Amino acid sequence: REVMKTELKLEIEEMKMEIKNLDEKIDSIQKATKKNEEKMKIIEQSEKNEKKLGLIEYKIKTDNKETEEALIHLEMDRASYYLRFQNVEESREEDLTSMMAEILADFLQRDKEEIIREIDDIYRVHTSYARRH
Repeated sequence: REVMKTELKLEIEEMKMEIKNLDEKIDSIQKATKKNEEKMKIIEQSEKNEKKLGLIEYKIKTDNKETEEALIHLEMDRASYYLRFQNVEESREEDLTSMMAEILADFLQRDKEEIIREIDDIYRVHTSYARRH
């Protein structure tokens, strides 16, 4: 009987140790699970941020394209205004303002810079009038 008691005590002690080991393992698993959940939250947040950045980038590209198209139209309007002079041939990458100013400066016998300022003033008056009417 005494031997049985000691065996039972030993088995109980072993079981307690095993339970303690299991508790420690459960704790480490819970900690790892918590860390994984936190990492998943961070990843989800970064995915949301990437989507937002993608939308913002798309909007910026769209706005840039619209601005670029508007600028092209303005340049075309300005070029068509300058091309109303006779005997001025259009070519790529030309500076119409400078070309017209040279022609007018020679004809009017005035300073080229003064002519450029006056052309710009006339263009601004003309375009603001056209916008209003």
